[in-house]
Amino acid sequence: MEYNFDSRTSLKLLLKWKYPILVIVVVTAGLAAFFSGPRFITPLYKSYAVVYPDNIKPYSKESTTEQMIQVFNSQDIKDSVINKFDLLKHYEIDTSYKYFRTELLRRYG
Repeated sequence: MEYNFDSRTSLKLLLKWKYPILVIVVVTAGLAAFFSGPRFITPLYKSYAVVYPDNIKPYSKESTTEQMIQVFNSQDIKDSVINKFDLLKHYEIDTSYKYFRTELLRRYG
């Protein structure tokens, strides 16, 4: 038995059912927008940042955005954020715990 795929049959089928498919797509998009929006899921906080990659010099084929991500993931930046916002106290981590630093970094990132 030989079978040759013909895209015209698929196109005919799509055109035959175009209105039900269109209704399903529109209803699904509307429900997705509603159930993922702030009226259904209460936002816990609002955060924003403005970052300018001004002093980053290209040293490879990476974009400046990729270089900024590497800078933000650096340990110096993490340490300064932890100290500035006193995250040990915020996360209620006991410093006498042997692996408190590991627990802090796990919750941080």
